[in-house]
Amino acid sequence: MKKIVIVGAGISGLYLANLFKENPNYEVTIYEKNSSIKLDEGYGIQLSVNSIKLLNNIGFNNFNKEEIFNPEKIDFYEIKQENKICDLNISDFNSKDCKYTAIKRSKLVGFLKDRLDDNIIKYDYNITNIESNSGQISLTFNNTVENFTLIYLTIVPLFYENFKKIFYEKNYAKHENFYIFLTLVFLTFSLVLHQLLTKNQIFIFFLIPILTAFSHISLNQSKLKFKKSICSVIILICLFATFKYHLRYNENRKFHELKNINFQLAIDAKKIHKKLSGLNWITPKFKDNPEKEINLINQIFSILKKDTRKKMVITNYPFFSVILEEDLHAPSRVYTGDGTTHPLKDSDFTLNYKKMMDNLILKNNISVIYVIDKTDENVIFHYLDLYQHCYEKISLHSQLESYELKNCND
Repeated sequence: MKKIVIVGAGISGLYLANLFKENPNYEVTIYEKNSSIKLDEGYGIQLSVNSIKLLNNIGFNNFNKEEIFNPEKIDFYEIKQENKICDLNISDFNSKDCKYTAIKRSKLVGFLKDRLDDNIIKYDYNITNIESNSGQISLTFNNTVENFTLIYLTIVPLFYENFKKIFYEKNYAKHENFYIFLTLVFLTFSLVLHQLLTKNQIFIFFLIPILTAFSHISLNQSKLKFKKSICSVIILICLFATFKYHLRYNENRKFHELKNINFQLAIDAKKIHKKLSGLNWITPKFKDNPEKEINLINQIFSILKKDTRKKMVITNYPFFSVILEEDLHAPSRVYTGDGTTHPLKDSDFTLNYKKMMDNLILKNNISVIYVIDKTDENVIFHYLDLYQHCYEKISLHSQLESYELKNCND
């Protein structure tokens, strides 16, 4: 039996799962990053004749007719003056069983979801990495429970002993040991939350030996019948975790962006600048040709060096301020493009970010903003969207654009 993984429980993911579930030769699983599928009223969508034909393959032709609407024509209007341009009689494309259909998105999602077994959809799985190796595809998910199982196992005895004492020992909530327990609990779960919300590399497994030690102390003070066996188990878990994460993160570099890179190809970074002498240079983006990346960096360096104006440089090469020997007034040291380092387009925090950008630009009399590596619009959106009324965009290089600011005071 072949295993099929679908990432995302949207309309497309749910539809594909419905197709695969009809074939006993496939085992399908959907991984969804949210905790549930929201079936609120939401917005309406229109399905073409071809879409209905596909949906009919999984029983949509038996859907409640009162929940759908079949429009006969579409009117087209100008956006600004609202003048009608033309209309299109879409009923001409209909057949008896396949018609243009308008339906609430929530109703369609509910239909697709209800046809699937409950165990097919796995919630709270946020994909962090996809790898292909020798024909095998490996997915890494940021799952709150499974990613930190060993941490949870080592703290369970501590929970058990302390909660037992709360109920059976008078005034235990005022005891010093209880405050130590609370400190460990808050430390553990705050670090887990921090790990989930930030772009930091994985580091919190140092908690395992610490929690093992305190659980061991707590068990030794208890009258539990099998405490020696439990102590042995958590010590084995600690040893296993230490060995596992040493191999995974220290030896195989699984936590790191450089895990699949051949370091023999690295080049002395003094080719970029003498201040970087002694460092070996190689990055994931140019892992097969670091020489090409160094040449690009040197070309960009020459352009920036010639510009003596006050400038802001947006780049994931933070050393530019060092080799240029000037403050480049960057709003952030790195730009991830996923909402971690700055709000994404249409975010609730966009206006707050704009205020911060305005302050940086006006306070430092910035004349031009340079963006290096402009391939990800989620990284550079705030320059394109927030200041499009007052800049002149100039493409200077395949990897460099400038935004000449003019009259941005308003």
